[in-house]
Amino acid sequence: VFPEEFAGLENALVEVDIWKWILGNTPTLSSDKTARQEVVSRMEYAETFLGELIGQIFGLPGYKFLPEKSTWIYQGDVITLCNSNEFHGWLSGICDKVYCSSPIVKNEMLNRNYFSSAGSAARNALHRALLSYSQLPELGLEGTPPEKAIYETMIKTGNFHKLRKGKFILDKPTGSWEPAWQAIESFLWSTSHQRRSLVELYEILENPPYGMKQGPIPTLVLLALLYHQNNIAIYESSGLFIPAITDELVELLSRVPEEFEIQYFTYGTEEKTYLRELREVLSLDEAIDSAQDDLIPIVRKIILVAAKLPHYSRYTDCLNPETLKLRTLLLSAKDPNELLFVDIPKIYSNSSGRCSGTTGQLLESLIEMRNAYPKLLNNIEAEIKSVFNLTGND
Repeated sequence: VFPEEFAGLENALVEVDIWKWILGNTPTLSSDKTARQEVVSRMEYAETFLGELIGQIFGLPGYKFLPEKSTWIYQGDVITLCNSNEFHGWLSGICDKVYCSSPIVKNEMLNRNYFSSAGSAARNALHRALLSYSQLPELGLEGTPPEKAIYETMIKTGNFHKLRKGKFILDKPTGSWEPAWQAIESFLWSTSHQRRSLVELYEILENPPYGMKQGPIPTLVLLALLYHQNNIAIYESSGLFIPAITDELVELLSRVPEEFEIQYFTYGTEEKTYLRELREVLSLDEAIDSAQDDLIPIVRKIILVAAKLPHYSRYTDCLNPETLKLRTLLLSAKDPNELLFVDIPKIYSNSSGRCSGTTGQLLESLIEMRNAYPKLLNNIEAEIKSVFNLTGND
């Protein structure tokens, strides 16, 4: 854009500078109150005139926008605009082209870059419902809280939450949300060989052709992570593997995405055979209805055995050497892929990284680890009974 009245702007700027110079470089004005007031008055008038001129040319808030006072050029062509309506129509057309894949978000509270405390609370409440009640109609949201409005305008309208075979599930979206969803999945596929920071995904969605505001991005990303959760590993930037998606984690993903990395896992026939055996040995069928042979649910179950150990079981040395090594691995796991296919087989002298005895021995170690504290209590009880000559349930 080239304002046609640059000459007027130049003269107005010079006028303001002249009066400012006079006011700051004329010592006699300090003793002549009338003259000083006159100079101040003329300077204020010059500033007001300059502000009005700039406001009209550039359409600043509070001023009538006059696009005809400027020459507009787009992609080498001179555009003739006679009024503000023509300008807004023209600019809207450009935005439609630049942000052709932007989803439609008809929610003023959600579709913004900076959230109020009420908006943040509503989004967090929606995220908690997604984590805990995705199997319920409308995520179990009752009444008309603000999070219900976000659900209606984004998740329900986008067809993220749907009824299938008598059960509500989270699924791929339809309509205007499809391009952004495809961008997320392309990003996930790209992490199959190397982790990438979550903030990179946020930046992709913020830039053309999506142009999403920061408000709906965390919700969209959470929906994708939940949909692909059996194949996605989330890490802290330090490299520590996070075994479960919790309320606290989701809030941090929204606030500081640069602190987290993600990776997508896929496997061939040999790896799936190993995962299937582990799945059967660990009795995961009830815990995971839809997954077949996915890495993350299996690793999650194994790691949580160690994560939930009481203090004694975490530090006791009264375990088999293999169990001690396994406990150390699980409590400091950083890479689920390496943990399952390399580190655990090595514990049981299986350098090939595949089944052949590994699954049964792994289960024995997990059981020993979990029973260490109950065994201690039983031993203490037996010693007390022995010392005091107690029998039965005395």
